[in-house]
Amino acid sequence: MKKVLIPALALTMALSLAGCSKSDKTGSTAETKETVKTDYDVVVVGAGGAGLTAAITAAENGASVVVVEKMAAIGGNTALSGGEMAAPGNWLQQKEGIEDSTDKFYEDVMKGGDYKANPELVRVLADNALSAAEWLRDDIKVDFEDKMMFFGGHSVMRSLVPHNESGVEIIKKLKAKADELGITVLTNTKATELVESDKKVTGVKATTKDGDVTFTASKGVVLATGGFGSNIEMRKEYNPEMDEKILSTCSPGSTGDGIVMAEKLGAATVDMSYIQTYPTCDITSGTLLYVGDVRLAGRSILVN
Repeated sequence: MKKVLIPALALTMALSLAGCSKSDKTGSTAETKETVKTDYDVVVVGAGGAGLTAAITAAENGASVVVVEKMAAIGGNTALSGGEMAAPGNWLQQKEGIEDSTDKFYEDVMKGGDYKANPELVRVLADNALSAAEWLRDDIKVDFEDKMMFFGGHSVMRSLVPHNESGVEIIKKLKAKADELGITVLTNTKATELVESDKKVTGVKATTKDGDVTFTASKGVVLATGGFGSNIEMRKEYNPEMDEKILSTCSPGSTGDGIVMAEKLGAATVDMSYIQTYPTCDITSGTLLYVGDVRLAGRSILVN
């Protein structure tokens, strides 16, 4: 069986991606025009779950924000995923009497990564997963279903499920909040280079159908471009086993652009060879490949 490659997304969303989702679409936003405003407090590169979350957080703290997205539609891998989110101590666990804790979640994540993960970062994930889920529910108005899923690697059932078991629900609600806050989201706008001044990143150069444009960021640039599951050459560079034989359900936009731009300014990378694979479906037909997934929704067990 060929594996399907799904790299981890940004820590901000703490999403557990399922790779195959419903056929809902998020739609696109305005494309860049020659007369577009270019001076902002914060420039966010990437309009997926992490990028929109970062943009909303910045705007709620008083910043003017633009989000640039190279694809024709927003959403990235979040929109393509099932959108499930592991959150220890969540409201459904409490309702069902399931005992869980941040420490238990922390240990599950460390164990699942053969104890090679950075414990400080895993602690941040474990300690903030529940508050992130509550933020999505209460502030962003994401509609979570009245059920959870039990994914491999977890010692208890703790993964919340958005409406229609699709990350599209999360993206739609994040975009609605971004619109409410007056955040500019530009599609078909590909970031190509980070602008540096006095050893600080002060902007982003981008290309559009109307030509090149430079966005200035007086307070900072956020790179939220995701992984590089759709960049075979980059995969092979860091892990030769991840060649063209490894199929990917990642967004075509997952090509590592942010990593490459940051490296050109001297940014260090770590653990790039650790690329997660999770066989879920055929990339052309959508046919499910992993029979183990049937246990997730119905709490069933597999008997050989």
